[in-house]
Amino acid sequence: IWPFAIVLATIVWQFALYFETVTSIVDIWNRSQTYTHGWIIAPIAFYLIWSRRQEFIAECPSPSLLGGISWVVLNVVWLLGHLAGALVVKQYALVAMIPAICWALLGTRITWAISFPLMFLLLAVPSGEVLVPPMVDFTADFTVSMLQLTGIPVYREGTYFSVPSGDWSVVEACSGIRYLIASFTGGCLFAYLYYRSPWRRVAIILASIVIPVFANGIHAYMIVMIGHVSDMRLAVGVDHFIYGWVFFGVVMFLLFWIASFWKESDPTSVGGSATMMEGSAKRPIFKIMGMSAAIVLLSVGWLSYANNLDDKSRNAHAGELTLPKAVAPWSPSPLKLTDWQPRYVGFDHESTQVFSTADTLVMLRFAYYRRQSEGRELISSRNLLVSGNNHQWRSLSERNRSEIDGTLPVRETELLIGENRILVWDWFVVDDKAFTNPFLGKWMLAIDRMLGSTGEGAAVFIATSIENNDELARARLRNFARDMRPSINEALAQSRRE
Repeated sequence: IWPFAIVLATIVWQFALYFETVTSIVDIWNRSQTYTHGWIIAPIAFYLIWSRRQEFIAECPSPSLLGGISWVVLNVVWLLGHLAGALVVKQYALVAMIPAICWALLGTRITWAISFPLMFLLLAVPSGEVLVPPMVDFTADFTVSMLQLTGIPVYREGTYFSVPSGDWSVVEACSGIRYLIASFTGGCLFAYLYYRSPWRRVAIILASIVIPVFANGIHAYMIVMIGHVSDMRLAVGVDHFIYGWVFFGVVMFLLFWIASFWKESDPTSVGGSATMMEGSAKRPIFKIMGMSAAIVLLSVGWLSYANNLDDKSRNAHAGELTLPKAVAPWSPSPLKLTDWQPRYVGFDHESTQVFSTADTLVMLRFAYYRRQSEGRELISSRNLLVSGNNHQWRSLSERNRSEIDGTLPVRETELLIGENRILVWDWFVVDDKAFTNPFLGKWMLAIDRMLGSTGEGAAVFIATSIENNDELARARLRNFARDMRPSINEALAQSRRE
């Protein structure tokens, strides 16, 4: 029993050391109904390991250097996620350390025998938010297409659309991410318990991904139709969500019921004799203890290094934000372009200035992050152009563009409030590099901080009104960016030196 006791103690130590990451997982389980399934993942994994104990109980543990290396790599990944403020990376890295520790201390044969339960633990990590925007777009596309096929006239702007009976919008709660996560978790478990051939397992897992996505589109279409034929008396309140879960439950029941017709029996385990050979009775307990001690000591040193980098960032001088100087033909204007402002949080400095030339106005806005930490990140899912709770402003379209001879990548967003439309370009700047890809930005910030920098960066926004057509507004922003970009870059560089 001692090798397994050492493994358990090492895992507990690892979780105690990275307790902040553990609590971040639990907090999300508690506050989000999308991820409450996380509470049952570990008990299921433990039961699966216990039910297959005869397959590895007679095996002789043999510490693996490759397992130890994989644990080291995961600690590096955790640190990169920590420095970049990528919480989900930290969470995945920590949970993945469980199979890595088992591999390092028990060896390849035993770890392989329980590989599925160990990997199943990764489903406890609350992730999937990155899928929400494309799933919202797909649901809106699917619903509108089905309404048009039904012969109902539809007027659409982004994820908002109107039918003769009323107005509808596809928001995050309608994306179907909850259905997808629940279905994928059930599909993985079903594949492991009832199938043995790899292709059947892959098939049911793929079905558990594809079917809920299309089922959510059908559900959204049915909700709109119920509201339409009932003159907006049904499916517009709490019953909206009740219909959704009932419909999803029926779809999942049919999926797994049909899949059960192809289930395969579990072959008799031949993992080893209950009576071990005398030569294998001597378990390498001292090697296991040595590997465990190495993991404990290295993890303490690694966390101390991470804390030192955090202290350097927290103790950085607050400094001042240097504002860009006006460049002809643009000049500061006291006029107000719009009431819109992005919902960015945790910045150290922010500034807004309207510039004019001839009879046109362009708004320039900065959100500057000097001392980034948890909840104060330049790149975060909490930072939005339009809050989901803001019912005044609507995002009609969004796409990435390359401007100024391909040297300035921007995200272009068209926003609407009432009858007024504005066009917004925004991008991030870190170390004089402009980018829009959040994953690239997280990587740049992590490397920047690992090399000893405080990881300063800024979000830049320019916006103008759309009077007649998008191309005129786009040309106005292009001219402003071309003329003012050198001044903007110099101001950001000066802010870093303050």
